[in-house]
Amino acid sequence: MKYFFGLTFILGYILHVSSLICYYGISDSSLPLLALDTTVTGNRCGNDTCVCSSYKFVCTSDDSRCSTQQQQTQVQKSVWTVLARATCLQMGLNLTSFTSVTCCSTNYCNNQNLNAAISIKFNSYLYLFLITLTFYVLYCHSHGYQ
Repeated sequence: MKYFFGLTFILGYILHVSSLICYYGISDSSLPLLALDTTVTGNRCGNDTCVCSSYKFVCTSDDSRCSTQQQQTQVQKSVWTVLARATCLQMGLNLTSFTSVTCCSTNYCNNQNLNAAISIKFNSYLYLFLITLTFYVLYCHSHGYQ
């Protein structure tokens, strides 16, 4: 058990180095803009490489990301997300639906138009700490330590 904490730290470091951290959210949303670590998003990009992306779109009558008023006035919104590289590049070619498309592959690189957004950064080390703490508490509890 004494080696477990060191191994957990090393695993967390490897995940942190090999992951991509992107901003995730939509402008004019009641939710804050988050920083999303691609190692915890599951198979979001399929067999393709994940990239950070930001783009703008105009609200249309069938867009669930927009209110009825925003649809009627055709408000322009910004999006920050994680996409498969091929999807992002295809969006960049579709200038009638999307503008200012950015596809990038370094941490926090999709920060275009973030001047009004609230950012909460989650670090891989926080996940590592929480996992280690959980295992420590479970270990102590199972061995009768209080």
